[in-house]
Amino acid sequence: MPAVCAAILLTRWVIDRQRPTIRQLLLTAVIVLVSSAALVWTGYGFNIRAFVTGGSEIARIDREGMNSYALGRWTTNGWWWYFPLSLGLKTTLPFLALFTAGFIVKPRRVFIEFTAASIAILMIASRSRLDIGVRYVLPVFIPMTIAVAAATLAMMQRARWIAITLILLHLGSSIAAHPDYFPYFNVIAGSDPSRFLIDSNLDWEQDALRLRNVVRELKIESLMVRDIGAIDYARLGFPHVERYYSPFTTLHGWVAIGDSYYREGLSQYGWPQLRGLPYRRVGKSIRLYCVECGARGAAVGACKRRRAAAWPPHSRSLAFVRIHRRRRD
Repeated sequence: MPAVCAAILLTRWVIDRQRPTIRQLLLTAVIVLVSSAALVWTGYGFNIRAFVTGGSEIARIDREGMNSYALGRWTTNGWWWYFPLSLGLKTTLPFLALFTAGFIVKPRRVFIEFTAASIAILMIASRSRLDIGVRYVLPVFIPMTIAVAAATLAMMQRARWIAITLILLHLGSSIAAHPDYFPYFNVIAGSDPSRFLIDSNLDWEQDALRLRNVVRELKIESLMVRDIGAIDYARLGFPHVERYYSPFTTLHGWVAIGDSYYREGLSQYGWPQLRGLPYRRVGKSIRLYCVECGARGAAVGACKRRRAAAWPPHSRSLAFVRIHRRRRD
């Protein structure tokens, strides 16, 4: 908040030569501090200690660093470009187009002010080591939305139908994302956004019930799971679940793995049995495989019949059959 206010104030100084008095600055500071404190106090159940404890814990994790992934790379020190990248991939393209148009059409002062506020937030966040999700910079969408609104109003005077079209496309993208809002990626990320970003951008245990439904649909009696979080599978109605953690575990039967753990294992040259193997996408974040079903007394023929039910005909190509014939031999 101090950075945002400073960015707006500096913009007004430069554009309008507005220089607030000391009295105005102090009054604004008091209003902001009191209202912010009241909001935080209420939001944390009238327990300010919870806020202080949470903030100190986040600060500690930020100092120590956390394993972060982007574009096939890993780091514990963070990247300055992580949050601009995540915003570019997880914001609808029409919204980004309207924001970009604000630099082309004659902008109003409010566009410049709130663009500066957005940049201030990203500059603060660029120093963070917590590059694990766009959620850490969600407040940036507040000034960005105000800037986009100003740009859209300016476009309505010069290119009305382009502005209306972009608004409708933005609404269409939002509706099409239902009900997977937080794992949303725009079309730049393609069909497998885990190549670009993972963790809470994409994979946060949200597809566990979808996995259960698919397990019931395919009548799977036993499932190996790379733990997709702190889930009580028995209580959710799963059959026998065998957890595994190492990317070099010998896998058998039906195997479920979240995209985050899949990419993490690949970085260690793991999952040798899964490479090149067809899989069924469950929700937005889980891959469901069927490897050779020799363990637990399961017949290979039964495994093949279940595979046939799990994937559409076009995925059971000649190459697919040859791969599994080699594995069986």
